[in-house]
Amino acid sequence: MPVGDELVLLDGWHAAQVLNTSAAAIWSRFDGVASLAEIAVRLSRELGSPAAAALGDVVSFTRQVSRLGLLDGVDPASDHADVRAEPVPEARPGDLVEDFTARDLEGAHRSLSDLLDREVMLVNWNPHCGYCAGIANALGDLAQPLGAAGVRLVLVASGDPVANRRVAESAGLTSTFLLPDGDSPFGTTGTPSAYHLDPSGRIKSPPAYGNGNVVSLAESLAGIEPQCERHSAAPRYLFDRYGVCAPGTGVADGVTWTGTRVYRLGGYHVGIRVDSDATAEVLDRLFAGARIDDPRAGYSFSVALPSAAGASMTGTAEPDRGSRRGLNLLVQPTRTPLRSRDPARVLRALLSDISDGTGRAPAGGRRRVNAIAVRTADRGVGLVPINFNAFAPRLQPLLARRGLALADVRCPEIDLGTAEVVVPRPSVEHDATVVDDVGLSGTLGTAELPSVRPGRYPLIGWCVILPGDRETVELSPAQAAAATVSFVLDSGDAPTTVRELGGLFTRIPAYGLWYDSDSQMADLVAGAFSGR
Repeated sequence: MPVGDELVLLDGWHAAQVLNTSAAAIWSRFDGVASLAEIAVRLSRELGSPAAAALGDVVSFTRQVSRLGLLDGVDPASDHADVRAEPVPEARPGDLVEDFTARDLEGAHRSLSDLLDREVMLVNWNPHCGYCAGIANALGDLAQPLGAAGVRLVLVASGDPVANRRVAESAGLTSTFLLPDGDSPFGTTGTPSAYHLDPSGRIKSPPAYGNGNVVSLAESLAGIEPQCERHSAAPRYLFDRYGVCAPGTGVADGVTWTGTRVYRLGGYHVGIRVDSDATAEVLDRLFAGARIDDPRAGYSFSVALPSAAGASMTGTAEPDRGSRRGLNLLVQPTRTPLRSRDPARVLRALLSDISDGTGRAPAGGRRRVNAIAVRTADRGVGLVPINFNAFAPRLQPLLARRGLALADVRCPEIDLGTAEVVVPRPSVEHDATVVDDVGLSGTLGTAELPSVRPGRYPLIGWCVILPGDRETVELSPAQAAAATVSFVLDSGDAPTTVRELGGLFTRIPAYGLWYDSDSQMADLVAGAFSGR
């Protein structure tokens, strides 16, 4: 794809490389017939350069693109390293699950071998996992049929006894809980997942991965009709039926979660875990009339609003002094938690995420991007790599001290026609006055700036990570398009996206950043978006 005077070489969505004028001239002469020597002679005649120099350029370029796998029938140079990722082998029927020791919920020490007087359904469990919460009641109902079928239900749980006991009691789950003293027998496998063991401790049938598959395995072992067949018109959930949480999710969030609310929003049943009755009351008002009873929803979000709780208890819009001590919090699996002094900001972020999850699509001419939107005080909004979330929770205060505010939207939108960033309004039905009522009118301190409200903002630049000798490099339109094409969502094909981005980057700058520390990264972003 031509972009300005340069050429972007695309291998579908797999790779994008920028060719300068000389490289583009060589590439255009690859026809599957002419030898490299013949191509070099033609180039030397056209450019008036020595044939030997042209041949060196042609051979060097050919080696580079062959290493990328872009030349049919040409192997990479022999010194090119062949690095292959070896997958971690999954458990299979016949594998032996090694014996392990653990504590039960009463603190007594148990071992797996103590429980193998019969077949065992061993479940990988996390009391902070929304997927697990969504099937807790189902497993509670299945524990007795499993026992009658000669299968003991055992949950290998992370977390502490208090959190696990709370989930067990609320779901009527009376099965054995084991909190391992060391490593879990499931290793790095996500939750929930399950093994069906025979009395020797060997896996008897294919393992189950994901909430729906774990329930299906339990139903099969209990000899009852699968739930999914009995409920052909089952409600939709934000969590995937076959989803898992990463090991350890939510274990160290530092909040005591007291309950879960479920609401019917945008055609989905959405579970939200809360830290207090006061937070639950705020959500009930936010989603007035939408509350339902459906424990199968689990929870897709966890919300803590100590500031809103203070406001509710004092009957004022301003939280009391004691409630200021705790930060308001929004937690969702696979996303960096949002911590804010302002409860209204947490609610806006929650509304934005629910809108995304229930099917909000960008309007025509706009594209969602996998990037972080950052607003400056006076110039507009820039985009930074999603990788910067690795600095959380330091990212927000680092940028705030430099006058940059994070937009609480998972995938900001860009309008390619107007070169603007669009922070979309929530599409899910809600009472906007509740957000205003709980909003913090006072100062947020130096570690946080006011939230970025929905609207259109001038796109002032896009930063990407670019290893090199210089800290900041301004990219050409072709370089910028190649560097960002994989971050654009809602796009049909790579060539069209490169062409659109090439036009965008003739109007806005793009920068490659390379840094040694988080503070240096923040300095470089601030410098790029201030025009320095």
